Amino acid sequence: MERDAKSAWYRVKNSDEIWIYLRGEPLNLWCLDNNNNFLRNLILDSNNLVEMILSGYWQAAKSKG
Repeated sequence: MERDAKSAWYRVKNSDEIWIYLRGEPLNLWCLDNNNNFLRNLILDSNNLVEMILSGYWQAAKSKG
């Protein structure tokens, strides 16, 4: 994602989604369950390379760059 870019909230219904940090600025990743309950605020960076969002969960991301 480009500097200060933010994704829309979305969900993948039929499979889990894997996020992988390769390089660049950290990424904020937010996750809501099926009832719109806030679950997690994750940061993908060199200390946390991989995260998985379960199928059907809402998610959004924003570059910290």
